[in-house]
Amino acid sequence: MRRTFVALAPTKKASFIGLGAIGKVLAGRVAGAEELSSLSVFDLNPAPGKSLEESHAGKVTSATDLADAVSDAQVILTCLPRSSNVKSVADELVAKQALAPGSVWVDCTSGDPTFAATIAGVLEEAGCT
Repeated sequence: MRRTFVALAPTKKASFIGLGAIGKVLAGRVAGAEELSSLSVFDLNPAPGKSLEESHAGKVTSATDLADAVSDAQVILTCLPRSSNVKSVADELVAKQALAPGSVWVDCTSGDPTFAATIAGVLEEAGCT
């Protein structure tokens, strides 16, 4: 298993997509990191994003769509129900050319490892690791 560790520099902007039961908690922990300057969050249900925006005022912004969420983000985190959801998000962002070159995608989804490798290939072709 290949593991990559990313240290966030103080000026880094991150994005978190998927604010369900687990994602909202993870996004809150990420938002609390002193090394992070800003976090943009997105979920189909806007309520958890607004809640995070209120609890981390000035640091968290609730995005209106996926492309807005990842705009200028150097680190993108996802926590979605299934690998197929992650693939749909990745496909949309690649099609819109919304990913910053050299950005890092961290998927926290409890999904299919084989499918995750396919998604990683799509993201790598788009300049995202």
